[in-house]
Amino acid sequence: MLDRQSTFQPAGLSAFPIYRELFRALEPLSQHLQCDEERTLFCQGDWPMGVYLLRAGDALAFILNEQGRPAVEFQVYPGTVLGVPAIVSHQPYSLTVVGRRGAVIGFVSKEDFGNLIHRRPSTYIAALRMLAAEIHSARQAFTA
Repeated sequence: MLDRQSTFQPAGLSAFPIYRELFRALEPLSQHLQCDEERTLFCQGDWPMGVYLLRAGDALAFILNEQGRPAVEFQVYPGTVLGVPAIVSHQPYSLTVVGRRGAVIGFVSKEDFGNLIHRRPSTYIAALRMLAAEIHSARQAFTA
């Protein structure tokens, strides 16, 4: 059972235009993943392999407590780019994300992400703006 359910929602395409910019830049590089059943995209504590684009459907993200149980969970909606903090910081993923049945995911390897950043520095700026927007949303949720 959850200790706390969060109101934090990483913004989808409609809420933050900056997600749209990063999503569109990454989309041509992405490999298609179809969730015919629930599918774990990445786990908290794992070293990042890449970033994930939620193209359609939904996903559940959660942060585990010290006992390994979900402490915070939130729904993730289409247009969200997942895994960017881990790739940018060269740190393990800070949450676990599970694609729900029917979700359509795009995967961009960390190598392809890095190559894009070097070819198009504006993409790095878009990633930083997206991270700042997520931090702002999280702070608002935890201070509400």
